[in-house]
Amino acid sequence: MKKILAILLLISMIGTFAACSDGKGDDTDTTDTGTSSDTEAGITSEEIDAALGQLTVSDYVELGTYIGLEIKDVKFEVTEEIIEKTIAEFLREYAEEYKLTKEDKAEKGDTLVITYVGYIDDEKTDKFKNGEKFTETTSGSDLELGSGAFIPGFEDALIGHSVGENVTFNIVFPDEYKNNPDLEGVKTKFEVNIRSGTRPISPEYTDKLVAEKTDYKTVEEHRAYLVKELEEAARDKERSSKISELWDKITKGSKIIKYPEDLVSDMVSMTVSQYESNAKAYGLTLSQFLSYVYGITETDFKAQILEECQAYVIEELLLREVISREGLELTDLEYSEAAKKYAAKFGLDGVEALEKEYGKDAVRENIQWDKVCDYLIEKSVIVPDTKTDTDGDAK
Repeated sequence: MKKILAILLLISMIGTFAACSDGKGDDTDTTDTGTSSDTEAGITSEEIDAALGQLTVSDYVELGTYIGLEIKDVKFEVTEEIIEKTIAEFLREYAEEYKLTKEDKAEKGDTLVITYVGYIDDEKTDKFKNGEKFTETTSGSDLELGSGAFIPGFEDALIGHSVGENVTFNIVFPDEYKNNPDLEGVKTKFEVNIRSGTRPISPEYTDKLVAEKTDYKTVEEHRAYLVKELEEAARDKERSSKISELWDKITKGSKIIKYPEDLVSDMVSMTVSQYESNAKAYGLTLSQFLSYVYGITETDFKAQILEECQAYVIEELLLREVISREGLELTDLEYSEAAKKYAAKFGLDGVEALEKEYGKDAVRENIQWDKVCDYLIEKSVIVPDTKTDTDGDAK
């Protein structure tokens, strides 16, 4: 679906800031921030959608070419490796926890409880003194080896070591390190103590396990189900790729006259207010929350939110213009049929349950979005992509 909870799904864009891909020098809680239609900013997502509907499109944007656009026929292949990975993830849900001993060597997938001290081992920085301690944790941090939670090289340095060991190693921080730019490219030394550790021991993939844990009786049946889910997810990703490219070209080919500043400001305030509430729940200011969790400044955060809100408004206005020009308004019959499919896909008991879960307006909006996108894809020119992506993960 395009935006089940309307504008508040803008919050998901914050994931692009997450420092996990860069690695961290400490363990950080990346708890899901959640969404809500009501905020302290005094406006709801429903009110924003209503306000958008009152705008005259031509006052803000001039729709460019949207028929016959050229888009790539991206393919996502479901490989045997992906299938086996999915099965392994399924088995891990039922894994037993084995406590590591001093005789065991830590390996990827193990979770270690560690304490550590980090020192500067570099004379080429004027931000720190050589030998200076810049970080320390004494309470014990959980670290899953291979998770990428710490800076590159940190977790690898612990593989092969045992509980009770003190491990010392040198490591250079990434050239781009959002958590602390002063450490970018700086050579450091870590002294790590492995206090304890656990290893998940997955059960065998057997007919008995499948029958106990799923609605299927045999490994063959369950594997066929997983493959079907992966293939459906791959087709969804292929469609999403086409839609993303289409709307990127439609937006870039259209002329933005101005933004509805008051509405955009309300949207920004609503999203910022949501994050302020989440920060407060942790006993932090917004600035602290953004720095600790996402490694960004409050200024950069608000600038990105503004950009996303502006883009959202323009896309919505262009969407409504396409609907008007092509006569693509959703009929009641189309809504009913599509809503039934969505309910089944989400494992909900009928349309009423779907509407109760997400709101009828949000469901209708997403079905309308699907209708327009299907039409635009049908009217586009599909060209072969130069590469095949082997990412067909099912959700």
